[in-house]
Amino acid sequence: MLVNIMWCSGSDYTSVHKVHEQLLIAAGYEGGYEDWVLQGDPCRGFRAWNVPRRVLKGRGFRKLAQWCWRRRILQELQAVDARVLLIDGLGVARFVLPLLKQSKKLKAVVLFHGEVRIRSTDNAMFSGVPADSLRLAAVSQTLATVIAEGSRLPVAVLRSALDPEQVVQRLRSRSAARSRLGLPCDAVVFGALGRLVTEKGFDVLIEAFAKIACEQPRLQLVILGEGEQRSLLEQRIVSLGLSGRVHLPGYLEDAATLYCAFDWIFLPSHREGLGLVLQEAVISKVPVVASNLVVFREQLGNSATYVEPGSIGGWQEAIELCLLQSPEQVAKRQGQVLAAQRRWEEYQHAARELLWCQ
Repeated sequence: MLVNIMWCSGSDYTSVHKVHEQLLIAAGYEGGYEDWVLQGDPCRGFRAWNVPRRVLKGRGFRKLAQWCWRRRILQELQAVDARVLLIDGLGVARFVLPLLKQSKKLKAVVLFHGEVRIRSTDNAMFSGVPADSLRLAAVSQTLATVIAEGSRLPVAVLRSALDPEQVVQRLRSRSAARSRLGLPCDAVVFGALGRLVTEKGFDVLIEAFAKIACEQPRLQLVILGEGEQRSLLEQRIVSLGLSGRVHLPGYLEDAATLYCAFDWIFLPSHREGLGLVLQEAVISKVPVVASNLVVFREQLGNSATYVEPGSIGGWQEAIELCLLQSPEQVAKRQGQVLAAQRRWEEYQHAARELLWCQ
């Protein structure tokens, strides 16, 4: 039995959940594992432990509370005959990895999604686990290099990939997707997906869009997602006179079915672990413009236009360039570079090997 242990449930963690789910499907665990979250409400079959945050991050006298919680979790792992733990990043690892000292049959994979600061206490934690029972992995080469330097341990590169057949099968048609979002059929629609937080750069994108929107009345911008920046973005949309031109539909469960509604997908992130949105878009034959991040260049090479993170002028120029290019031709080039089917097959092999499936 494999147990997938995540930090929290909720829409803010959807992308991380998707990465883990895809990994387990690729490894052949589909339906053959349990999902646990340390915090949050039970959802989509997740078992929620609701460990208090002060306990998860506790020091001093709270160490006793940590010991009690770990004992309860270990007993349940033994009850379900868990053999492999898939652990979501360093925060969960700090709480869960000490359990491996108490159970010789447990093995663990810690999967990193973004940059973290590895402390000396983390290195001591890693060294306290038998080397043949612990594997570290990261979702990009860039991130793997950073984690390896901090941990002084080998880190596998598990560049997440999607099954292109599944992505295409769930897509709605262009007209159906636009109808779902309430968009006119004859508009040029730019799309973006992600949490409404500063690091995603949607505020920069809106500012850039405003600079050319008045001259291009057919342009529309849709940002799918939810987050703490919603009120700020809404206020800015109104102050820029973009009501009815820039849309914030919120978090949609069926967002992955709606790519055909867009002519282009924009990824204005200041930083990113991997960005499955890039892969979903390209597989859906929608071209991508992205921030100039190594993690995006790793996937699309020279087939995409890249913009320096935070550059309003850069995004304005990129939007203007989109209007001069054929989205179909750009999408075709990006699809050839991404090579989604080959990447999926390689990913399946790597996933099985990482999780001791072969």
